[in-house]
Amino acid sequence: MDIYRAIHGPDIRCRSWPLLAQILLKSQPPIDIDKATVHQLHEREPVKFFPRRAIEDIFDPTDGSISPLEEILKCDCSTCERCETPKGSEMAELIRRIKKRHDGLKILFAILIYIGHGYLIKHLGPIGRVSDSSLDSVTSHLQQEENLRTSQKILASDDLNPFCKMYDTAKDLFQPPTFDLGGPTSPYGGSYRMPFLRDEVHAQGASGEVRKFNIHEDFLSQAIKDQEWYRDPANEFKFARKILTKQTTYELDWQVERENLAVFTGERHCNIVQALCFYQWRGQINFVFPFIDGTLEKLLTGQRFGLRSDLLETADPPHHWLWAQMIGVAEGLSVIHNLPTKNIGRNRERLIGFHFDLKPANILCTSRGQLKISDFGLSLLKKVGSSKLSYAGPRGGTPRYQAPEIFRMYDGTQRTPLRSTDNLDMVKNKCDVWSYACITLEVLMYISELSGAEEVKRFEEVVDSEEPCCAFFGSDSKLKPCVEKALQDISGSAETGIEQRRQNDWATDVTELLRNMFNFNPELRPSSADVASSLSTLDENYKNQPKDELELELKNHNRKEYSKERFWIINQHTGTLDVSFIKMSVLAYPLAEE
Repeated sequence: MDIYRAIHGPDIRCRSWPLLAQILLKSQPPIDIDKATVHQLHEREPVKFFPRRAIEDIFDPTDGSISPLEEILKCDCSTCERCETPKGSEMAELIRRIKKRHDGLKILFAILIYIGHGYLIKHLGPIGRVSDSSLDSVTSHLQQEENLRTSQKILASDDLNPFCKMYDTAKDLFQPPTFDLGGPTSPYGGSYRMPFLRDEVHAQGASGEVRKFNIHEDFLSQAIKDQEWYRDPANEFKFARKILTKQTTYELDWQVERENLAVFTGERHCNIVQALCFYQWRGQINFVFPFIDGTLEKLLTGQRFGLRSDLLETADPPHHWLWAQMIGVAEGLSVIHNLPTKNIGRNRERLIGFHFDLKPANILCTSRGQLKISDFGLSLLKKVGSSKLSYAGPRGGTPRYQAPEIFRMYDGTQRTPLRSTDNLDMVKNKCDVWSYACITLEVLMYISELSGAEEVKRFEEVVDSEEPCCAFFGSDSKLKPCVEKALQDISGSAETGIEQRRQNDWATDVTELLRNMFNFNPELRPSSADVASSLSTLDENYKNQPKDELELELKNHNRKEYSKERFWIINQHTGTLDVSFIKMSVLAYPLAEE
């Protein structure tokens, strides 16, 4: 492009050169052009783009200076003389129309200046009167036959193809797509630019990579800007995109993942990651998400990722924020397994989803402490009442968190379909329940110990050292001894005291539920909906149990048996009964006469 500009552009005396310099300074990602090396400039060229507002502002000076458009229209250099300069009121009217219209006209003129043909503005006055001033519309008018015929004479060339090709290439730099919930979706050509800033590799995988980046605010929809949880601790909107290359990815794989993502994230559950959009660009398939640096795996292994400081404080397991989030994860998993009826082709169908790779690394954790199920690369969808899957059965996953029925059928080298049976839906859903049980056990170990991360690490080392390697169960179709010990440690102790007994009862009930989820017969495991319901019930029962001796006495006696000297303890914030004397948020009121 620079070579083309050098050959076909105006001479150095042209008044468009200062404006070209201003345009170049607005280019993104930002770079110090004076200090940048040739290599740095060359490296930035494929990702360079121009933000809309910055370009528009060039044509609307607020300091009272002469409009750049007027400067160009008055230019009489040897290049600009090719076009006749508008006279008096005609020039004023043209400038007025251009400044009044939206960004399309201004961007059009910026492109012409960028490719060295700013003087063409002089004979494009009629474009200023078009009803639709979007860039695509004014470009269409520019390339109409009568305008091209005039341009051919002005450009002193018999062949307009080089000009049109250069214009279309430059247009891609000035027109990146706007990112919205669900868009963009179109395949884009190689010259097209994405409005990405601080674009860098975050993680590398066998089939592609994950990159983290910012999107320039000019190309973010208001719907995204309204999503406050998308902001990181620095109050910036950060995003991640999972990139799959067509050379290393089966076409059916990424199409299935795209369709599954659209269904799962379309449910808008707070514990399921939301995919913003999907698009193809330069031979790559891109899935875009809000960037979340933390994962449950990082948390359980003691890694720090910007988690809010108050969330690092210890708490009893039933009161721990992480336990509340695990209940939310169970509810999110239930949503995946029990999707509402949707339009599939001409029919209304109910779908069942399967994750197949549920593990701590695939559960994201925001800086605010919200867990989100992610990575649906191995997930599947199936119509209720049909044995046909969106793909040929389960595809492995991570051995440590695999259910026995999946672990034994997958040899790590090929996809092995699960045979179609009447109870196919139940069996396949239940493998996710087993994975959830494995994760929940590790979470309970983490929140039950002061050195929780070290405890989880020791536990995983023992699990991995026993045969079969990297599984919670042994070759005898029983849970490994280390898993049994962990369950016993969590199930409670014989310590006395109402609060301790209250927590012990809760731990015993949770452990019993875990054992049900660890059933080797998948048909006998509870469904994810039953798990979510049971956990919510356990949480509610725990909250309703007496917290100390006074509340126990109040619950065991009728209120009328108390004399006027007795006191009811009322929470001043909620108006509900709160009988803990040691809390500062309570007030004591004499029992009123009845």
